[in-house]
Amino acid sequence: IEKGGTDIHISADTLEDGTPDFFIKYRIKGKLYRSDLFKIDQAMNTLLVKNFIQKQTKAYSGDIDSIYGIVTIVRDVFGDGEVTFRISANKAIHGYTLVGRVTTKSTSSLRISELGFPEEVQRYLYRLTTKRSGLTLITGARGTGKSTTALALSREIAAANLSVVDY
Repeated sequence: IEKGGTDIHISADTLEDGTPDFFIKYRIKGKLYRSDLFKIDQAMNTLLVKNFIQKQTKAYSGDIDSIYGIVTIVRDVFGDGEVTFRISANKAIHGYTLVGRVTTKSTSSLRISELGFPEEVQRYLYRLTTKRSGLTLITGARGTGKSTTALALSREIAAANLSVVDY
C-alpha cells in the first residue's frame, strides 16, 4: 500500500519441463513484480490461500474447490477505514490462485462526476444508472479504472433506490 501497490497474486506458472513454479507477485503502476521474500511450494501455496480466506474473510475456504471459486472482501484491512481488499480465489492446475485487489476509500467513494471523464461520457454513464434492465460491460486493461467506474455507477444507482443484482 505504501509503495502504491494495486493488487497481489499468489499462484503458479508451469515451467517448460511441466513442473510448477509457485510465486507471489504484486503490481505497482501496472507492472507485476515477483516477491522473493520467501520460497513457496505447493503445500505453502495451499496454506497461504486457504488460511487467508478462512481467517481474513467471512467466506468458507472449502468453497474454493468448487468450479466457481471464491469472491469475497476483506474490509478495513488496517483498521482505519481506508483500505478494502477484494479477493478472487480459485483451484488451479498446481494448487490455488488468489488475486487480491486494493480498493481505497478515496477511489471507492467517488461519484460519476468525480471520475474525470468528459461530459459526454458522464452523461452516458448517468443514463446507464437509470436503465431498468439490460447488461452493462466495463472492459479495459488493468489499472484503467474499471472497478472505480463500476463502484461510481453503483453509488449513483444506490442513491436512486434501485436494486442491484450481481451475477
